[in-house]
Amino acid sequence: MTNAHFHPKGAASFFVAVTTSLAQVLKYTFEKNMQDARLAIINLDHPSLKEEHKVYKASEWLSRLKRQEQAKWRYKGLTELISWASIPNEAILHIVNVSELLAFGQEERNSKLLSFDTFIPKDKGVKKSTRVIARELKDRNTKLTVQVATTMGSFAKLLGLNSHCASHKHISDFCSVLVDGWSISTPGNIHTRSSITQSFAIALGSKTLALQDVRDAFITGLDRGEWNLAYYASRRRRTR
Repeated sequence: MTNAHFHPKGAASFFVAVTTSLAQVLKYTFEKNMQDARLAIINLDHPSLKEEHKVYKASEWLSRLKRQEQAKWRYKGLTELISWASIPNEAILHIVNVSELLAFGQEERNSKLLSFDTFIPKDKGVKKSTRVIARELKDRNTKLTVQVATTMGSFAKLLGLNSHCASHKHISDFCSVLVDGWSISTPGNIHTRSSITQSFAIALGSKTLALQDVRDAFITGLDRGEWNLAYYASRRRRTR
């Protein structure tokens, strides 16, 4: 059954695929021109997804299939999780229309950070790998400013992270993904950071968390994203 799920030509599957990579989601969105689609933001820590035999790491299944010579394609599934049969409604934090997402990213004040044009293949029918997209985003040398933080907060709000169900961890994870995936360089000056964190918190407008809690989540996410960037940069240097 997992073989059918992962097969590049597609086949009937008993699994629902979830990715932890925002860049991967956007890549698929632009690649397949899915402007009428909707994106679900899922709470992977929800108890309903912690049940035994409910959620699996795609990479582990793919490794097993490749050892058995049942999967010869290059896909590694490093950011994919597969859920048996369904995603329970109670695990869904928010659903957003792709058209709303695209409109948000095309606004001048948001386009500098999100750089949706980077995800669009230059040649029709030619797929653009996530690695190439990541490299191009890195080359844009985005620096964390008050405006960028405001865009991050507004983006988080669009994805429903201002709701009653969104936790400190959800917000910090989101910030980490953006810093890591978009290679955002952050200022070391604590006074500069203060105005930046405030801008993010105000733009998000959490319905549950206090302003300071949102600021703390933002900083936690920044720190984790910076660590990820440094870690993978050092790994690339060692493998050259």
